[in-house]
Amino acid sequence: MAPKKKEKSGLRNPADDQPPEALTATERELYQRRLDELEVSKSDAAEKHEQLGKDLHDVIAYLKKGLNQKIDEIADLNDKLIALKQAKDNEKDAYEIQLSHLHQEFQETKDQLTSENMILAGKLDALEEFRVHKEELMAKFASLEEQLKHQDEEHSEIIYDLERKAVVDKDRLKKELVSRVNAVAAEFRRISKKQVAETTKRAIRENASITNKLGKISDKSIKIIKENDDLKSEAKKQWRTIHILEESQKELARKSLSNLKVIQMLTEKCKQQQDSLENCMQREKVIPKLEMSIKKLEEQNESLRKEVISVQKQLETKQSQLDNQRSLMEQQEKHRKQVEKVLSEAAYALKETLQDKTECAEESFSMINQEKTDSEVLLYAQRSQMMQKLLLLLNSAAILGLGPSLGEFIKDKLPPLEEKPPSLQVRHALASGAIKGPGILPHYKVGDLGLVPRPKQMSPSVTEKVGQLSKTTRLGLLRPFANSAPTEMTCLSTDPAPADQ
Repeated sequence: MAPKKKEKSGLRNPADDQPPEALTATERELYQRRLDELEVSKSDAAEKHEQLGKDLHDVIAYLKKGLNQKIDEIADLNDKLIALKQAKDNEKDAYEIQLSHLHQEFQETKDQLTSENMILAGKLDALEEFRVHKEELMAKFASLEEQLKHQDEEHSEIIYDLERKAVVDKDRLKKELVSRVNAVAAEFRRISKKQVAETTKRAIRENASITNKLGKISDKSIKIIKENDDLKSEAKKQWRTIHILEESQKELARKSLSNLKVIQMLTEKCKQQQDSLENCMQREKVIPKLEMSIKKLEEQNESLRKEVISVQKQLETKQSQLDNQRSLMEQQEKHRKQVEKVLSEAAYALKETLQDKTECAEESFSMINQEKTDSEVLLYAQRSQMMQKLLLLLNSAAILGLGPSLGEFIKDKLPPLEEKPPSLQVRHALASGAIKGPGILPHYKVGDLGLVPRPKQMSPSVTEKVGQLSKTTRLGLLRPFANSAPTEMTCLSTDPAPADQ
């Protein structure tokens, strides 16, 4: 490591080891002066910078103030525009009211004029009569005027004669007066010539003229002296006014410069105001178009409102009709459900009665001559309850208008039956007593249940009964039985009496 350091130290420049040369006094003075100048320029630049900052701050404040003023002016103009619109609307309403009043007044004046016209027509007829009377009077007046002219001519001739006489007398008196005046003047001249001589007259005349001239000259000199004094005082006043005017001229020059600046600013503001005024004028030109469009839209809105009202009325009528239809449909649906319920209950009841009927018939024919037990009595009681249910179903169907009426159930005389054992008659009596019950009328025909054979004249066939019905009624009656119990149809096909039910 040591040899490398030595090599580096050996490579150094010998010029670097020499000390720098010292500055001379002149150079120091120059540098000092330059430094002072730079400091002065720096201070001047700092002052200018501060002044520019202040000016910039003032300009920004002034511009902000002007901007706020413009914003306030714009707001005021908007308020004025709104006020003008409101005033325009108010004037429009007032003009419309005035127009209606004028129309009413016009109608009143029209009626009044028609009445006056009728009155004037009557007056015109009266005037026609007056015209005839007037012509007669004018003829009389013309004759009177002619008489008056003749009288005027006579009077004028008389007056002319009198005036001529007066002029002649006046000329005569004038001549006499002139002759007398001439005589008096001649007498006066003659006397004056005798009293005063001509020389004295001339001296007196010259003296009077000189005195007059001297008085005039003295008056003129006094006037000239007064005018000289007045001119001197006026010269002093004018000198003072000139001095004052010079000072005022200087002040006016200063004021004119400031006023020129203000005028320039005002011209700029005036241009801006003119631009804003032009914009306002353009907006005012657009306002009538907008009002026309607003009127059209209001008319369209009114027509649409009327259409909406008519549509609402139609909708209300349709809604009322729909509600009526719904109520009718609900009633029909309830009626249909009741009918279906009655039919289903009747189908099940008929099925049970038919099953019980076949079982009981077989037992009755097999056990005619045998004694009956308590179970058979219970069986007949159940049969009677079933019959009571069927009676209730038939009554409900008759109330709904589906079944036969009570008048159709006529009691027919039963055909003679074979002798039955007393036990069977007792059971039949119990069953019939259970079926009838207190206060219940029989609501079936003889032979409807198959216990007793029907009379031949009262047993129409199934095809005849079904043929009297329509197709829909046939299918409606057969639908509940098709789904509920197929055994019913087999029983109904074998036995004609239940098939009618």
